[in-house]
Amino acid sequence: MSRTSRWSLAATAALCCVVVGALLISRSSSPAAATSRGIDVQAATVTSAPRGGSSAVSLTLRNTTSHEIVLQSVTSRTTLHSMLEFDVNMCAGDTSMAPLPNIVVTPHSSQTLSTSGVGVMLMDARSPLVVGTTVPLNVSISEAGSPSLHFTLRARVVRPPRGLPQRMSMEDTGA
Repeated sequence: MSRTSRWSLAATAALCCVVVGALLISRSSSPAAATSRGIDVQAATVTSAPRGGSSAVSLTLRNTTSHEIVLQSVTSRTTLHSMLEFDVNMCAGDTSMAPLPNIVVTPHSSQTLSTSGVGVMLMDARSPLVVGTTVPLNVSISEAGSPSLHFTLRARVVRPPRGLPQRMSMEDTGA
């Protein structure tokens, strides 16, 4: 095989890897996972909600880089509003949710978002979020010295834990 043929074959293989990588981020074969620039998003779920209701996002962000990453937002076209938040345990019945400007994930560590502690709420569902379906989540993160990275992943809709409020508004959060 000639040097030019080998170069062409290597370039084609590299391009295929880039395209496949982009497809895995935008349309992961596992609807609840994505990987980009040393950041893994795993086990993404949202809770079911009626039209106009609220949904809690659960996922794990794993930072495999040597820099802090900052989660700036998680949104979905299926809801009107979203909020990064902290609540000791929103399923306890007396929610004391506090909005967060962002969520920092330190180098070589993970941050789990859930209904207890740090999390994300999607509010004012445009239509019912039905158990067993998937919804798109738009994730925006930044890394030291790099422009923001935006990607979409699919989250599985699951039953909410007992005690999770089904209807919340921005006024309920103090935002």
